[in-house]
Amino acid sequence: MAKCKAYRGGSDISYHESISWNKDPETGHYWRVTQEYVTNERENTTKKHGKPVKSDYPYKVSDENDYDHVMEYTGWDNKPGKMYFKELIS
Repeated sequence: MAKCKAYRGGSDISYHESISWNKDPETGHYWRVTQEYVTNERENTTKKHGKPVKSDYPYKVSDENDYDHVMEYTGWDNKPGKMYFKELIS
């Protein structure tokens, strides 16, 4: 006979945020876009929560000495890399 498994209400639901960068083809600057997700571990589902939020100001590619955000990635050669962004406030 199967055993019942007790769950605490809401303990199986978690919220997390995904950040992506979109390049503006006209200016060459980047926009930071955040999207919130809800994961229900009991039902094994992940859904978007709300609409994507675009940053108020664009970002430019910067260097490691002067940046606001950093994006880490794995290149085609499987080596890690970093891209630095500085917010352009007008």
